[in-house]
Amino acid sequence: MARKPNYSFERNKRTKAKAAKREAKRQAKLAAKEEKANATSER
Repeated sequence: MARKPNYSFERNKRTKAKAAKREAKRQAKLAAKEEKANATSER
């Protein structure tokens, strides 16, 4: 079976999707950290 060519636009699309996923995870982590900080400061 022949290998599919690895076109640059396909690589870029995968890279952008990966970066977006990573950024969403980072934002969620940051929001959770702020939520935890707010919960402790209210006490």
